[in-house]
Amino acid sequence: MDGIGPALFGTGILTFIVLYPFYIKKYKKHKYKGIVKRMGERTGSPARAIIYPIGFLIGCLIGIILNI
Repeated sequence: MDGIGPALFGTGILTFIVLYPFYIKKYKKHKYKGIVKRMGERTGSPARAIIYPIGFLIGCLIGIILNI
């Protein structure tokens, strides 16, 4: 890993991707269909969806610490 910058950027993008279906479901119901609906149903709730970016960040930090 090059540093903390790419890890934080990746975590930010992943957070947006996993939480976007819940925004669409709440504020733009007419657009809640297709892949967005499938992603929202698969993760279940925003609390469960946030586990993915946290796990990604922990993995990146371990990689940085171990200099992989």
